[in-house]
Amino acid sequence: MKRTVKFGLFPKKDAECKPLRMRVSYDGFRVDFRVGYSIEPEKWNAEEGRVVANARNKFRQTAGEINRAITSCQEGIEAIFTRYELLEKRAPTPEE
Repeated sequence: MKRTVKFGLFPKKDAECKPLRMRVSYDGFRVDFRVGYSIEPEKWNAEEGRVVANARNKFRQTAGEINRAITSCQEGIEAIFTRYELLEKRAPTPEE
């Protein structure tokens, strides 16, 4: 099943530190999830979908810690889709 998983910043006005978002698009659906971390826009590499190396957010969380969480989210989504494809023979609903 074709799908895309992209990471970005939630567009939160007047916030110096913006929450990270994982957007999953498939079958005409677009579902957004919070990653659980925030980062300043100047420390975010939109092209790579990762925090710039050696950066820290205002909570002193490191780029490595945040980027590992992003990777973990991506692996989790892939596992969910694999399970549905192999066992359920269908796509998950956005609620699932």
